[in-house]
Amino acid sequence: MVAEAWRQAVQKQFAAKSFVAFRDLHRNAFREMFTQFGLSGDLDACIDEAFDEYLRVRAYPEVASVLQQLEKEVALAIVSNMDTMLLLEALHNNGLSFTFVITSEEEQRYKPAPSIFQRAIRYLGLPAENILHVGDSFEEDVVGASAVGMGSLLIQRSGRSKDPVPKGTKVVRNLGEVRDFVRRSWE
Repeated sequence: MVAEAWRQAVQKQFAAKSFVAFRDLHRNAFREMFTQFGLSGDLDACIDEAFDEYLRVRAYPEVASVLQQLEKEVALAIVSNMDTMLLLEALHNNGLSFTFVITSEEEQRYKPAPSIFQRAIRYLGLPAENILHVGDSFEEDVVGASAVGMGSLLIQRSGRSKDPVPKGTKVVRNLGEVRDFVRRSWE
């Protein structure tokens, strides 16, 4: 219940017409949660803890090896709703890197806004239909990428909450399946 309320509060912020920095987005979402659940507390301490948690998160076991295999065959970009420095530090903490890093902070829009995906298309220098976007949010990743003509895969890892997936959505369970999908698409 709390996790779902948090997800909805954050998605509401992503969908807002005006852009606010990631930290302010968290402030707004925490404020909404405090009100909804009748809580009080130090908003800045909550935000600091959330950001510290982003930096502590570890990538899934297969991520580094699959990305290393894929980067030999295709250019890799990350499109993220995180602020640039926070994302770069989280990637560094996991020993991960990408050819291009595109953030909402840079674009001043959150996914699923078309402009953040269009920036990825420009950076990669490929037609949209030759780009595959993989993400864990149907609304932010699949809808956003599809709106600009990119292919998309929804990653739904086992043990994570699973929202209903609209019919026709391509779903994978891990990055190994993404690698296999990419390789099959070349056959």
